[in-house]
Amino acid sequence: MKSSLLLITLLLIPSILSAESISGTINTSKYTKESTIILFLDGVETQHEQKQSIEVRINRKNRTFDPKLLTVIKGTTVTFVNEDEFSHSAFSFSETKTFEFGMENPGSSGSVTFDKTGRVDTFCAIHPQMHAVIFVLPNIYFAQADKNGNYTIKNVEQGKYTLKIWIEETETPITLKEVIVNGKDLHLDFN
Repeated sequence: MKSSLLLITLLLIPSILSAESISGTINTSKYTKESTIILFLDGVETQHEQKQSIEVRINRKNRTFDPKLLTVIKGTTVTFVNEDEFSHSAFSFSETKTFEFGMENPGSSGSVTFDKTGRVDTFCAIHPQMHAVIFVLPNIYFAQADKNGNYTIKNVEQGKYTLKIWIEETETPITLKEVIVNGKDLHLDFN
């Protein structure tokens, strides 16, 4: 009886764990060469175990945010660390997330949890040239297109999704296509 149950369980695992990829090319000629292009799947919220568990930081050094563009999953906490030898602040009045750290001395840090999807523009009140963008995604199914427009979204569970694109210069994502992942890799090109 136990061996039959084990066999049934082992037969079910491949269908439960089945994950596919979505890849292709997006025409980047209408965007600037410096544009960051993120393709992502909407339609499923991140489950607790899918959230980023790594330390996510934005450093403030040499009067810049590093990185200047950060992509995170909804629910991720980002720590802003002042690595300069002088004070900084960090704030955002974005609709997605509003926060404000007052004057922070060298070596100090503050953390923010991003609990809503969308774009978050971040600034330093002391150094107006400092600007970073944090793009908060609903789940782990995303990829950044390379300079030639190639992308691959890996390990996508079976289901129905909306494929969207976000370009660094835009406020909101653009819907590209409804997709159904059903056991085969998908190749989707966009001109």
